Order: sequence, then structure tokens, then C-alpha cells
Amino acid sequence: MKKIILLSLLVFSLRAEAQLTFDFEDAGAEGWVFIQPGSWLADNVNPLDGLYSLHHVRDNSVASTDAAMFSIAGLCPSCGTVTWEFMIRHGADPSSSNRWMYLLMSDAGPGEIISGSSINGYAAGVNLTGYDDTLRLWHLSGGHSEVVLSTGINWQNDIGTENSALINVTRTAEGLWTLGIARSMWQGAWNGWQGPWGGFAETLHAARYAGMAYVYTATRDMLLWIDDVSIDGVFIPDNTAPAIESVVAHGSDLLQVTLDEEPDGAFMESGNLSLHDGRAITGITRVSATVYLLRLDEKLPNREPMLLHAGRICDENGNCQKGSRSD
Repeated sequence: MKKIILLSLLVFSLRAEAQLTFDFEDAGAEGWVFIQPGSWLADNVNPLDGLYSLHHVRDNSVASTDAAMFSIAGLCPSCGTVTWEFMIRHGADPSSSNRWMYLLMSDAGPGEIISGSSINGYAAGVNLTGYDDTLRLWHLSGGHSEVVLSTGINWQNDIGTENSALINVTRTAEGLWTLGIARSMWQGAWNGWQGPWGGFAETLHAARYAGMAYVYTATRDMLLWIDDVSIDGVFIPDNTAPAIESVVAHGSDLLQVTLDEEPDGAFMESGNLSLHDGRAITGITRVSATVYLLRLDEKLPNREPMLLHAGRICDENGNCQKGSRSD
């Protein structure tokens, strides 16, 4: 079950302190996105709390990565303290090939994560790099990962494959991070908090999604559960449509288009983008959430102004502008 609780309204309703929670007790996963159909299910197989937990159920014959994520559109980590909490059980000993990370904030969605695209954001997990089984929090940027904090928890020794853990992460508006953890004794009972451990990282990226990325070998699939997921922070409603920030030539037949926020899938549809002189756009490549490369059928003239026309630019919240033009 998904719940959104508005705690208070600030600045004439432009900001809202809210808590976003999922407990899966309705045997559903409304609001979650899974790129692989049937890979995750809210079921009653060894639930972590209550009757149902979100469980990886894809019986895969090969090693793979699956992701289960939900939108955090509007989250404003620079506006105040954000608190994340989630419960997890990993039924396999962690390794470099069997590991998980919980993305606290990510500019990439599940499809990009599965495809191996670069992720910008923050994540808590085990063995993102290396294989010492320590629970850590990382900053992810441009294909690189940097440790923000390391805990004193060795997942294999201190948590194991039979126990679940409750993890709490906070970030202040200034960039101070803390992480605490409690291990289950039995369902609904905990052995007390350990930590918190602290670190500092102030860099922020687009906050689009949060959720789980699960890397596994063919014999260690279906061994991850999560439950009681929550985010408590300031959310600012998105009421503006995406806009093109720049169009830059990258070679004689390639244009790079940068937007101020991610558009919906229709942005890349055939015929939506066109050049005023009739040159055909033969292909569009999504580089990141806000950067796209346009391949042209002819070379661009040297030092002549070009006008790019977009028939429709909308975001995933339905904010649209039509007939946008950019030089």
C-alpha cells in the first residue's frame, strides 16, 4: 500500500513536508516501476513485516540485474532534512556478483540501471565496489562511485542470510549524512540500533527515482525482500514544462540538445523534432535524462544559424509546452 501524508504546508502551498510510504499490505506495488515484467511481486513468501513484502521472484537462468523503483519527483533535499527508511533481507552471502544497493536519490530510472547507463545520485548497500561485505553509503556521479560513509557492519557476519535489517538514512540540507541499522530478532522485533555513522557530501543531482537495484548470479536470484519503505522530506510540486536549454553542434551532422528536466517518451517520437531548413533527423539517442543527440542526414552549414522546432515537450507529470523553438 502506498501512502502520501502531508505533514505541513509551507510558502503558500509551494512546498509541502510529506512522508511517502509503502508497506505492501494490500498485496500490491502501486507506484513502483519494474522494467522486467514479473520480476518483483508483493507476496507472502517469508515476509519481513506484516503479511506481504516486495520480493524478487524472477527465476532467471543467467546472471542479471533487476531494479524496483518509484518516483520521488519534487523531492527537495536542499530545502530541509530528508529521512529514508527501508527493511531488507538478502538471502545470499554478499559478493561482487551477488549484491544490492538501495538508491536513495537517482537521476536514472530502472531501465537505465538495467542497461548499465551512468547513475548520478546516492545509494546505500553492500559491495558496490570491492567485496569486503561492508555496508556503505556512496555518491554516484559520471560512472564513478565515492564512499560518503562506511559503517561497522559486515553484512555476511553481522546480518546474515536469515535476518532482516531496518536501515535509516538522513541527510541535512547542508549535506551531512548519517546511517543507522537495526537487525531483526523475529518479525516485528529488533535488537536495537547500531550507529549512526556519519559523512558529508553536498553535491546534488536530479532526484527522479528511489528504490532497489539487485545484482545476482543464476543460482542466487529470488533471494531479496524489501518492506516498510519510506521517505520523509520537503516536496515541491512540479508545475512547469521542460524547456530546451541549449542546442550545440557536435560534429558536422550531430546536434546535442540539453533540457532543464527530463521529458516524457514522446519527445523522441518520430516527427516531434525538426529543423527549419528541412534537414531530416535520422536518429535520436538518449545520453541521459536531459541530454539527447540528434543525427542528421546532411552536414550542417558552417556558421549559419539553425532553428530546432519541437512539436511537443512534456514531462512525466503532464506539464507541457507546444511549438517550442530553439536556436
